[in-house]
Amino acid sequence: MTIKRNVENMQGALAAPPDSNFGGSLHGREFFARLFFTFLLSLTAAVFAVSPARAQVAFPPGEIYFSPETNIEDKLIGFLHRAQGSIFLCARSLDSKKIAEKLIELRTKRMLPVKVILYKPSAAGNAYVDQFLYYNIDVVLAENPAGFDHNFCMIDFNSIYFSSADFSYKPMNQDYNYAMIISGNEKFAENFHHEFVEMFEGKYYGLASPVNTPNANITFNGATLDTAFLPEDAIDGKIASVISKAGSKIRVLANELKNDLMLDGIIGRKNSVSDISAVFEYGASAQSKDEYEKFRRAGIYAVYNRGFTRLNFGVIIIDNQYVMLFGANKSKNNSSEADSSFITINSSSVASAFNGFFDAVMQKNTFDITLTGQVLNASNKLPLDNTRVWFQSLTASAFTDHLGWYELKGTLPDEFMVTAEREYYFSKDVIILKKNGRRLDFLLNHIISYNSLSGFIIDKNTRLPVSGCGLVAEYIEQGTGTRTFIRTNTNEKGFFSFKALPLGFVDIEISHPNYRKKVEKSYKIIAGAPINLPDAITVETNYIITAYPNPVFEDNILINVKDSAVSAQVPTVTIKQNNYIEVPVSMKIAASADMKNIYVGNYIIKKGYYGAARINVNGGMSYKDVMIDFLQAYKKYTYAAPAGGASLSIGENAVRRSGYISMAADHSASVPLNGGELRPVGAEFRPIDISFSRGLALAAGSGDSFIEISVGAGDYEKARNNAEGGRPHIYRLDESKGVWNMLETAAYEPAAGASGEIKLKAALERAGKYAVFSDSSAPRIESVKARQDRLVITLKDEGSGLNEKSLSLFSQNRPLEGNYVAAAESGAGNSGGEREFIINGAGGLTAGGANICISDNCGNYTLSPLSKINRMAVRTNQEQVEVYPNPCRGRAKFRIRNAAGDDVSISIYDVSGNKLFDVCENFQLNGNNAEVLFNLDSMGGYGFRNTRLANSTFIYKVKFSSGAEKTGKLAIIK
Repeated sequence: MTIKRNVENMQGALAAPPDSNFGGSLHGREFFARLFFTFLLSLTAAVFAVSPARAQVAFPPGEIYFSPETNIEDKLIGFLHRAQGSIFLCARSLDSKKIAEKLIELRTKRMLPVKVILYKPSAAGNAYVDQFLYYNIDVVLAENPAGFDHNFCMIDFNSIYFSSADFSYKPMNQDYNYAMIISGNEKFAENFHHEFVEMFEGKYYGLASPVNTPNANITFNGATLDTAFLPEDAIDGKIASVISKAGSKIRVLANELKNDLMLDGIIGRKNSVSDISAVFEYGASAQSKDEYEKFRRAGIYAVYNRGFTRLNFGVIIIDNQYVMLFGANKSKNNSSEADSSFITINSSSVASAFNGFFDAVMQKNTFDITLTGQVLNASNKLPLDNTRVWFQSLTASAFTDHLGWYELKGTLPDEFMVTAEREYYFSKDVIILKKNGRRLDFLLNHIISYNSLSGFIIDKNTRLPVSGCGLVAEYIEQGTGTRTFIRTNTNEKGFFSFKALPLGFVDIEISHPNYRKKVEKSYKIIAGAPINLPDAITVETNYIITAYPNPVFEDNILINVKDSAVSAQVPTVTIKQNNYIEVPVSMKIAASADMKNIYVGNYIIKKGYYGAARINVNGGMSYKDVMIDFLQAYKKYTYAAPAGGASLSIGENAVRRSGYISMAADHSASVPLNGGELRPVGAEFRPIDISFSRGLALAAGSGDSFIEISVGAGDYEKARNNAEGGRPHIYRLDESKGVWNMLETAAYEPAAGASGEIKLKAALERAGKYAVFSDSSAPRIESVKARQDRLVITLKDEGSGLNEKSLSLFSQNRPLEGNYVAAAESGAGNSGGEREFIINGAGGLTAGGANICISDNCGNYTLSPLSKINRMAVRTNQEQVEVYPNPCRGRAKFRIRNAAGDDVSISIYDVSGNKLFDVCENFQLNGNNAEVLFNLDSMGGYGFRNTRLANSTFIYKVKFSSGAEKTGKLAIIK
């Protein structure tokens, strides 16, 4: 449907300038009117012209503006205000109140003829259409099912405003868009005049539009503008020709780029053009995923634009010379029949402006990325995923995605070394200069002949396993002298495994922040069966380093060093802040305990060099990485640290008093595990230690601040599979009680094709140690007491803890309705606590076949018949366990009484709560007096790699299938 009002003599009213061949001749009266109008323009040019100095970029006689840096809505208002004779406006949509009111003002107060074309689907329900008609503004609704991408305005037949933004508030003020104004060029304006007339008067849209662009190629003031209107004008040859001119650089900004001619043309130039990059709009469902992955697979750096500021247009910039501007529909499909313009500009100043805009958008989306690139197989050039790339001096690392791309974060020194390493491939070290840019690709060679090597690392004195050791195998290739490094770590049991070491001789360096560095020389790797070291490798303790903001002086941090060996030598300590020189720290002895010296030193933080810092003891024999930053009050703050995969997000209203914050991985030798019920998640588990200075204060309960910790997707699923319904959570350590308290945690799984990490997020309200644990077992029944027709059940959970709904009743898989269960008021509700629950009417519920469900805070649960719990009420606390002899040397017996018919499991733990091994699992007790033998001389039979236990005291736990549990101490003397 076409709406048109007050259109008199369209042929004359829309006639072209006198030198045009379009529209026929002018009547005499109109001709003299046009001459008079031109004379008025010459007199008023100085009054209404916009100074180029006010433009974001000027190229005579044009102006270029970019939103959201510039409010291009106001620029269009100013452009309209300059009109003296007529206004022709064409838009995909017009929802801007300011523009609509300006058009009405020009029509009613200055009596200028105003004509408007709007795309019909977007005009539905638009109240401004009725207002335009009321004020005698002529309106036509464009009908083209294929789409409509026009947004331009012509005034006085000689000036054009055209833009990628719809004439609405958000596109013109908040999204990424451009607007160009070309003034005083009647030939360029004539092109848009023809396009407007054929749509307004002739209703020609899509393929029905005639091919009649009169001045397709215009050169003025050193700039060449090639104008085409789609779909009628043929431009495939122009697109291919301009892309083929690229010699050094191609930039792409697009919502989507599924136009095969453009996409394949750019990829085809990859080998000839060294610098190609693109930014695509991510959108609600990653509509640009195909072209994003196609570019990255081809080795072209592409990123997503995410967030509130959207990217809705298409532009391709060739070198610093050519700019191609096209509509959204053209970028999606080269055969699109949507009405739009396609403008190619040959101008170094215009290209420079768009390159600057591209750099700003790219910077906004990659501001925290220091170095990026692609890792490929050297033989077939296929991308290598899960390859570790890291800064050796900054200890920052990243892993490649499924397309082989990595992104490293941190602040670069002027010169640094980057390493890429992957299992079954020779690693590669590259020294790079910061001035050479932030793109670095790797080609890795496959290791053809290899074998595996595995073993254990234990503490020399305690004989306990040492987790978190970093092992580096160095291999030097004979003949070439090429070095390669293969890395691995010990798990919580001290076990390590190199899956693929090249055949030959390798040196293995073992390092741990709390142990002395050790080098195992010349291991011979030969082909054949996997190599398992028969003896555990021992390491000696060294220095334990802690660092935290000074509680007295705001811009200082205290460094504590505990000498784990008997030594009277004061350690040499230095600290290197991010991109700053290494500074010595004066250390003084503070205390002596257990024949170990504790030293303390104070360091004044260098302002402006916040971020990663490394504390070195005795030249790096021991070290600690810490992140230091300053939080200003009432400012939003996002803080990311590579240590432990943790990041902080602090809301602008959360920081009530400014101060310093530090974050570091905690390398304590032992971590409390809440009685052995918690399990660290990940082979490289490290608690995150967050410290505040005295002045820093966060608002409690604001809900604006969070800690986020990333764990491997495989580790996350493994923890879930080993649990009884629960999932990993973030915990905070209660230092006073020595237990971990579970925090309410949200889990975000990776999108398809993303890196294999699960992000866990919890509220951050205070300083302390945070870590990710899995509670692998449901709560246990500590006791059951019968009181008339009630059962009093005591539950205990030392892992994630209990709540008032930890005990519930079910019947036929449905919760029982009614107040049968009551939680006692007393009792701890979190880690390490017991809680009493009362079941009323237990006799009737038992007869009715009710089941009891016991659950903890993280979701672990067990179901048992209430009849079984009823029977436990009679037998509770009758089981007796005795170990004889105790202390023991070679053998011991567990004597168990009053537990006939039960299955029993016996486990041994160290004093820190770490489970060492099982003596037996689900062993059937055949009588009221049973014995279980424990032979210390054959530890391998219990699956314990360390062939002997040190002189120490251990904890045993005896669990009965009835739910009862007994614990005690066992001393071993060897």
